[in-house]
Amino acid sequence: MATVATMTIGTLATTCAAHYCGKFQKQQMAFKDLRLRLTNEILNGIKVIKLNAWEPPFIEKVKKVRTKELSSLRKYSLLQSAFWIHLGDYPFLRLCWHHSEHSCLVNPANQLSPSLAFTCLSLFMLLRLPVYILPEVVSRFIKCRVSLKRLSEFLDEADLKEDMVGGIPEEGAAVTLSQATFAWSKEDLPVLKDVNLNVKAGSLVAVVGSVGSGKSSLLSAVLGALEKVSGSVDVQGRIAYVAQQSWIQNATLKENIIFTNLVDEDRYRKVVEACALRPDLDMLPAGDNTQVGDKGFNLS
Repeated sequence: MATVATMTIGTLATTCAAHYCGKFQKQQMAFKDLRLRLTNEILNGIKVIKLNAWEPPFIEKVKKVRTKELSSLRKYSLLQSAFWIHLGDYPFLRLCWHHSEHSCLVNPANQLSPSLAFTCLSLFMLLRLPVYILPEVVSRFIKCRVSLKRLSEFLDEADLKEDMVGGIPEEGAAVTLSQATFAWSKEDLPVLKDVNLNVKAGSLVAVVGSVGSGKSSLLSAVLGALEKVSGSVDVQGRIAYVAQQSWIQNATLKENIIFTNLVDEDRYRKVVEACALRPDLDMLPAGDNTQVGDKGFNLS
């Protein structure tokens, strides 16, 4: 009976520990993601931060997130350590409970024979290895469960709707928006409402306005990057998009220019001349075969 009670208590303790370990692990991973995202943004804008001497507030911001991450990690580690200690003593505790029960209840003479004692001891010692391995198994299971849940949330995201942008604008137009309303996601409030826009083919259009007025949102809507709530968006032909932050491959200059297209030397030459890149390429020993490097570090 004592053995069954000890096993029940051990099982309940394992279940509770696994539940809270998973909770703290999930919190720690969320704070870790936030810290890495902040660090990445700081490193991308390190030049501006250094020029304006903004290091202290940004360091403080990262430290606050790191403190929360360490708090969750500390709780997880303490619980994991207590779990290890508990399961390490588990066979010994079961042995003590069993002998106490036998001496006090089963055998009125309070005698425990050596044959019974050593047999029980041998059996309980067989449990030591499985019990020692159990915390590691539980720990890895919790980490796998948290990681799988994060992957599942990403993989279960809705696919980009191909009908977000149509291909038949009004006659003579390159881009047409008609009573279009957009939001960044289905759960968010609309950022653009009842937009009507008609861009004629061959025209040059600049979108200007104050900060936060919706310039980037409008361009994202034309690209199909926003959730279309109502209305219609039609674009004639293909779109060439040049982002504010350039995306540079760790490849040669020529490969960055042509991207994945087949090489058309005549067109390639015209592009280089139109972008006034020829003088820059002539300065490089390897010309357009120069390796750009990660984020263009070889060119800076």
